[in-house]
Formats: sequence, C-alpha cells, structure tokens
Amino acid sequence: MIQKKRHIGMTLVEIMLVLSIATLLVIWSFRQYQTYRLDADVRRVKYNVDMIMESMYYYYRANCLGRVNPTTGILVPGTLNPSNTTTNPLSSSTFPINILTDLFTPGYLPANIPAFVPLVDSSAANSYGYVAQFNLVTSTRSLCTSANCATSAPAGTVVDWNIQVAVSMKDKTASSEQGYLQLLQGNCLSSLNGWIVTPCTGGTGSGEYVVFERSPSRVAERLKSNFQMYLPAIQQFNNMYSTYNDIHLLSTGGKVPGSGGVGTTQQYFLCNS
Repeated sequence: MIQKKRHIGMTLVEIMLVLSIATLLVIWSFRQYQTYRLDADVRRVKYNVDMIMESMYYYYRANCLGRVNPTTGILVPGTLNPSNTTTNPLSSSTFPINILTDLFTPGYLPANIPAFVPLVDSSAANSYGYVAQFNLVTSTRSLCTSANCATSAPAGTVVDWNIQVAVSMKDKTASSEQGYLQLLQGNCLSSLNGWIVTPCTGGTGSGEYVVFERSPSRVAERLKSNFQMYLPAIQQFNNMYSTYNDIHLLSTGGKVPGSGGVGTTQQYFLCNS
C-alpha cells in the first residue's frame, strides 16, 4: 500500500490572512493612540487656558480698584483703575498681561505653563504660545428720574474688563485652525497684533490663534472658595466709599471733581459694581 506524505505547515493563503489581520490590528491600534493623544493634548490646552484665566481673575480682583496704603490710608490705584496715571488703562481697549512677570512671579499663577504641548506653537509670543490680555468693556450707568423709570439721567461710567487668553496653534492651515477652534471650544480665531491678539468681533474669524474670552464673574463661578459668598457684599461696601452719592451724580451728569480738585472727570464704577 502506498502511503501519502502529510505536509505540515501553512498555505500561502493562510499566511496572507494572518498578515492582513495583524496589519489591521496595527493600523487600528495606531489610530486609537492618535485619538487618545489628541484628546489628551486638547484637555491639556484647555486646562492651561483655565489656569491662566483663573490667575487673571485674581489679578483683576487685586487691580481693578487697588489697595489702601496702611500707613497713609490713601488708596493706591491698581493697574486696571482709570486713576492709575502710570498704566493709564483707558488709553486703549486692551491691556496686555505678561504671564511670567504679571501672573507667575507675584503668585497669581501657582505653576508655570508646560513648555511643550504638541498642538501649541511654543515658540510664538512670549509665554509658550499663550497670550493673555484684558479687553475693556464700558457702559453708561443711568439712574431713574421719574416714575416707572420713564426718564433717566447718566450717573457715571461702568468700567469692566473681560479676560482673554489666546493660544497659537502649531498647524496653521486654515482647515486645521477651524478644527482646533471646534475641538478646544474657543470663541473665535484671530491674529497677533503687536503684544495683543485682536479680540473677537463676531463669527469664527480667521488666524493662527484660538481665542477664549470670558467675563470675570464667569471665571469666578469655577472657583471653589468661601470668599466668593461674601464678594457681592464687599463690592457694595467698596462702592459706597469710593463713589459719590446718587444726588450729586444726577446733578452733575455723572461728573466728579478731578485730581487735586482741578476740573472734573467721570465717576467710574469699577470691579463689576
């Protein structure tokens, strides 16, 4: 009887099938890693933006009015106070902030920004690709002069500052910038203009910077502190002793004596008051 030889091994079809499955697994794993890496980078950038904004909120609280000199009892105007003749904040609609010297060194920012996040162009600007600034927001404060507030009169100017942080993205193609704007949930895209990034004016905009802009009160909502409970009362107290009474403001159209009693100037209401 003739015995047939048994061949032990894999056919070419089986080898190709195994290689195909292995290739698919490698491709799937690589794509999963890319997705994970992108998600992690997005979370890191958003965390950095939130951290800078919170430190700017503390800077705002310290400088929107100022502090009283304990020796002289005289108010020393903060950098965002219109009475500060050194910074003269109302001379421009934006007030640039140096993240290192204005936030990190004084202790408003507890930790420096990581030098490397793959999505961010860390060589841009002066703080690892992040640009911080305050955007001026003013409005007229009016008081009712008749029943049901049918008529009103100006009683001064409300001065407030929105907090803005902009991030320079490494991939500067238009399609990628729009994608980053959606991923990071920013307000708009914009470009660097000197030391500041042009604020959002409506729409998604265009440029290599993703812009985030929030009011100080919105940033304060994220902070977990018992101090926030008493902040409205403190603001009201400060407002009572740092502004003229309503009768005077109505009679002067919101004007108060100027510096040294010379001339007149606007009555400013500061610090979200």
